[in-house]
Amino acid sequence: GAAVAVAGVLERLDDEAVLVGHSYGGAVITQAGMAGQVAHLVYLTALVPDKGQSAADVLAEAHRDTPPASLFGRNAAGHLTADPGRAAEVFYGTCETATAAAATARLCPQRAATLKQPASVAAWRHRPSTYVRCLQDGAIHLAAQDHMAARCGTVVDLDTDHSPFICAPGELADLLVPLSRR
Repeated sequence: GAAVAVAGVLERLDDEAVLVGHSYGGAVITQAGMAGQVAHLVYLTALVPDKGQSAADVLAEAHRDTPPASLFGRNAAGHLTADPGRAAEVFYGTCETATAAAATARLCPQRAATLKQPASVAAWRHRPSTYVRCLQDGAIHLAAQDHMAARCGTVVDLDTDHSPFICAPGELADLLVPLSRR
């Protein structure tokens, strides 16, 4: 899947790479992060599974005391779909209304099976890692982010919603650029 594709790209790079995984993408970089010359992993309000855990496992574990937002349903093909009436609030809560609407319109169904694949490696155990807590995230509660952030070497905060690359791209770039220059 996605981790295999990312690992394939990493193997072809001549330079070091900083992998950034957002939300479910944290599971992808956890698996792909041992490939190539990965210098740093950045978990952007992301899932941080351990070896043997799936994205669904770590999400359930992290949200044990604070259930995640009730946002997803299934379409006729059985894929997960976000409720468009709630997605803007949950994912893009600090964005301008038009920006949130445009981002919500681009959401796509996700195969539920991707959430069930266990990680065969936990790259965060072997590579430097940073967890970016998004303090106003409506999708992954702060307590759940704290649970996953404890697995990373460094934790930093952004006072944003679930999607800082949309609502605060300058702040996010200020955080990421120095990591790419180490």
